[in-house]
Amino acid sequence: MPVLALAKHRTGTALGSRALIAEAGETRLCAYLSVILLGGLALNATVGWSWADPIAAIGIAVLAAREGREIWNGEDCCMPTDLDRDSSDDCCQRE
Repeated sequence: MPVLALAKHRTGTALGSRALIAEAGETRLCAYLSVILLGGLALNATVGWSWADPIAAIGIAVLAAREGREIWNGEDCCMPTDLDRDSSDDCCQRE
């Protein structure tokens, strides 16, 4: 997943595609979530740390809350507010 995220980001940058760059960020987030989940499960299964799994769940919840807050606040959006308007670079600038 990290390699895929890097490739998506490079391609999005080369094409000037904000959508592909945002997709690269989501792919990177998916990789982080997978690592956290597998780490918690592995520590629980191998070492017997029963608290590792709930800690991993808290880590996932923190990342999800952060992403939700960014979406709610409109951070890094690139959607034009008017359908007749093109998707130029100034579409997300706030007044």
